[in-house]
Amino acid sequence: MNGRRGMAALAALLVCCGCAAQPADAGSALFATEDGRMTFTFPAGWTADAESRAFDLVCRDEARELSAGVFSYTREGAAMPFEPSEALDFHVEDFCARLEDAGEPGEKEERADGGHSFTSVLLEAGGTAYYFTLIEFSGYSGRFAVAVMTCPAAAFEAERAGFDAIAASAALAEEPPGPAPRGQAA
Repeated sequence: MNGRRGMAALAALLVCCGCAAQPADAGSALFATEDGRMTFTFPAGWTADAESRAFDLVCRDEARELSAGVFSYTREGAAMPFEPSEALDFHVEDFCARLEDAGEPGEKEERADGGHSFTSVLLEAGGTAYYFTLIEFSGYSGRFAVAVMTCPAAAFEAERAGFDAIAASAALAEEPPGPAPRGQAA
């Protein structure tokens, strides 16, 4: 009898875990950064590129010529302190220097969604739109990300809302609590 209860409990646990891992929208997919500490929900048609090492996460929708790369940052692991906005500026400047025919980056646009804050910059080069978005998580300033999403420049306005939705889907994986500050109970 105990063996059956154990198997039933294991089956229930697996079903519950499977349900929790399923994305909210049918056909969408949840992908995590290489370190597993951040997740993003992508619409149907997107796949992860496990071979790419230039970013912490790379996903593509080949049929629509869309791609997204995510640089995941933590302040605790940084060799020297820097602000999230400096990471965004660095990536925009780096792409400008590497791309032929890069125009001037657009103005920074700031918005909030779900308590997180986002700063986006558009850059066009060689018929491709590069949409950079700094993602800062509310209530936790130690982690942030810079997403670089691309599409044909002529399709950017049609794809922009989808890119913003991908950025807004960013979530931090739960981390074990650290030691309680002095004078506070754990």
